[in-house]
Amino acid sequence: MAPKQQIHDFIRLAATQHISAGSLEEHIATVDGQKIIHAFSLATGMAWLSKKASYSARFGELPDWLPMLHPMHRIGVCDIALKAGFRMPEAIDQATLNAYLSNLAGVQEPKLSLPLKNLPKPLKNASETPTAKTVLEFSEIWQHLLNDPHVRKEITKTYKERGPEILAIAASKNGYLLQDSDIDTFLLDLLHNDARLYKRYTAQGSYGSYHIDVRGIGGVYFYWAPDFGTTGYFLSVDDASEAILTNWPDSLVSRTGRNYRQPFRVSAQAMDDVQK
Repeated sequence: MAPKQQIHDFIRLAATQHISAGSLEEHIATVDGQKIIHAFSLATGMAWLSKKASYSARFGELPDWLPMLHPMHRIGVCDIALKAGFRMPEAIDQATLNAYLSNLAGVQEPKLSLPLKNLPKPLKNASETPTAKTVLEFSEIWQHLLNDPHVRKEITKTYKERGPEILAIAASKNGYLLQDSDIDTFLLDLLHNDARLYKRYTAQGSYGSYHIDVRGIGGVYFYWAPDFGTTGYFLSVDDASEAILTNWPDSLVSRTGRNYRQPFRVSAQAMDDVQK
C-alpha cells in the first residue's frame, strides 16, 4: 500500500480510538479563524517533539495540515513517513480531515472548539462511548514510583549525596516541592525507559497484527501500542487492561492477554527504606 494511502487510513482509524488527555494544552488556529484545543500529557508532548525533530531533520518542514491532528496521532503519521522514506503530502483529502475532527468530538478528548454542524456525523457520540478507568496524571502518581527499589537506586546513583535528601522530601508531605523540577523529569523518563512488561495483548489492524503492552514501575502502569503511543497512568494492571478492552473492543485477537509477571507489590522493607 502506498504511504499516502497508509496515512489516510491511519487518520481515519486513529480518530475512533480513545485519546488520553493531560495537563498540557495546545491551541491550533485554522485558516478560517477557528480553533482546535488538543490536551495531552507531558510524556506525549516530549515524544512528539522528539518525533518532530526526527522528521524535520530528514524531510524539512512539516505540512500545514499536520498540527490539526492530536500530538499522539502526529507521531503515528511521522512514523509511517519515516519508515517508508516518504515526505508527507502538502495537502490531505479534506473529507478525511473533516471526518477526523468530527470523530474526535465523539471520543470526548481532545477539546474541540470547531463548529461541527458542517462536518460529517461522528461514528460515535460521547454518550455512546464506553467508559474506561480514569487515566491519572503523572502529578497524581509519581510518588508511588518511590516504592520500587530500582527507582530509589537510580535516584541515589544519579544524584549521589543529594539522593537521601531527595528521597526523604519525596516521601514526605512536602513532596510537591519536587514537582516541575529536574527530579520530576528524571522520574518521568525513568518510568518510560525502564518500565517492565507486565501484560501483552495482540490486536489486528489494517497492516497486520501488533502488540499492546502494559508496562510499569513501582505500581504505576501505562499501556503502549505502535502508532498510538502511550496512554496512562494507572495504579493497577487491571485498570490498564480494562482501558485496553474498552478502547480496542473489536480489534483484539484475545481479550485475556498474556501475563509476563505478577503486579508489583510494596514490601514492608520498601516502605521502611522510603521513610528513612
